[in-house]
Amino acid sequence: MTQEVSAWPAVTGRPGQARVLVPSVTRGGQPAFPATYASAVRAGGAEPVVVAPGPLVTGRSPDCEVRVVDPQQPGTLSGLAGLLLPGGGDLDPALYRQPPHPSTRHVSQARDAFEFGLLRLALDAGMPVLAICRGMQLLNIARGGQLIQDLPRSPLAHQGETATDPSLRHAVHVAPGSLLATIIGGVRIVNSRHHQGLGRLGTGITVTGRSPDSVVEAVELDGARFVVGVQWHPEDMLGEDAGSEELFAAFAAAAASFAAITQPALDAVECR
Repeated sequence: MTQEVSAWPAVTGRPGQARVLVPSVTRGGQPAFPATYASAVRAGGAEPVVVAPGPLVTGRSPDCEVRVVDPQQPGTLSGLAGLLLPGGGDLDPALYRQPPHPSTRHVSQARDAFEFGLLRLALDAGMPVLAICRGMQLLNIARGGQLIQDLPRSPLAHQGETATDPSLRHAVHVAPGSLLATIIGGVRIVNSRHHQGLGRLGTGITVTGRSPDSVVEAVELDGARFVVGVQWHPEDMLGEDAGSEELFAAFAAAAASFAAITQPALDAVECR
């Protein structure tokens, strides 16, 4: 049963150590440790638990719990209170009934299936979700939406490969009254490295942020306590942008609130 939104405490202040899922990223076609995302979750005040469909490839040694899970099996959400969907390669256009554009690249059907399974569990449980870049696109597709596979050329550079080049930054105008506006304010300067964007919106998806050339840069899910998607990479702006820090703090606070209200009941259901 989905948690009633009205039953949650207010999402304010720094939380305790709620534990949130951070799916593995992909390196060489294999699951790899999502170091930047895990660090950002911890900086916000939550404890990351990395989940992967199989053993992680060699790379940075994990500094948090790592679980190999199957979203189709019970217990996947046990002890966890939030889901961060990370960035990465393009999603398979077959998921939204389109042929692939020549620019579509780095598709991993295995990763798509794994993250879709996690997202379904999280949304069914009413769990807080923070969806970043590819993650925001996955959220829209999961709700029946579509993507623009290659954004039209614009004076704004959306397609940079690095988050550190200041020329690859632009403004985002956040919708007044949205949850995102209460967290980061009305206008932010964000990094940008995506060649795809949201097209047709999925059921219940509301646009809460756009760039000056009207590309969708942020969304929320109607009726959800905290399901927020951003097209930029706030995890790469920590230490230089207060809005990015507040976004991860608000996500951690939402996870702590969810855990305080729902975790005993959720664990009981999953352990039956």
